Amino acid sequence: MHTRLFLLIFLTLIFCYSCSGKPYYIKGADFSYFKIAFEQNGVYYFPSADNEISLKKAPFSVLVYLNIPDGVLVNASLHEDSYNAMINNVPEKDIEGFKKALIPDEISNLNNMLLISTQSPSYWYYTNEYDNVFNHTERITKKIILCERKINKITNTDTDQLLNIEDIPFNRIYLCFLKNDWSNDFRTRIELKREAFILNFE
Repeated sequence: MHTRLFLLIFLTLIFCYSCSGKPYYIKGADFSYFKIAFEQNGVYYFPSADNEISLKKAPFSVLVYLNIPDGVLVNASLHEDSYNAMINNVPEKDIEGFKKALIPDEISNLNNMLLISTQSPSYWYYTNEYDNVFNHTERITKKIILCERKINKITNTDTDQLLNIEDIPFNRIYLCFLKNDWSNDFRTRIELKREAFILNFE
């Protein structure tokens, strides 16, 4: 009886801890280059096995855990082509969302923006506390920093349309994250890590 009661209390504490407050517990996780999570209304979401997240049509945050200093290419699209290519291990050069030049981003993400494009990525990076494209950054360990990117608005660069997240006329965004680097002779791009997610809006 005591064992069952202890187990129930222990599981309850874990559940409460994992669903409230910033998820610092990831600091003990072993990951390379980057790891992604999402937050909305104080609730934190780590992607499930099918890489899908369900959110309200309301402001949310993308949390990027980086081995600092570092950065990751990000393509956000309304089309599934790049997502499907990512999960099927299509080479970067053949993925639609990474074919064109980078979309310029703003320091500190002052407008709380997510940039949508069919063919161009953004570059989400952290150099130091003054030079990064995140709203908030916080060092968790000597090697890991938590970077928060708030999303209140969406700019569709394909149509030059700006929308508040509450007013978006679509119910799905495909998010692709890609980390790469140059070879020693700077002639070849080498992919190091990729992750892709579907954001479903209720």
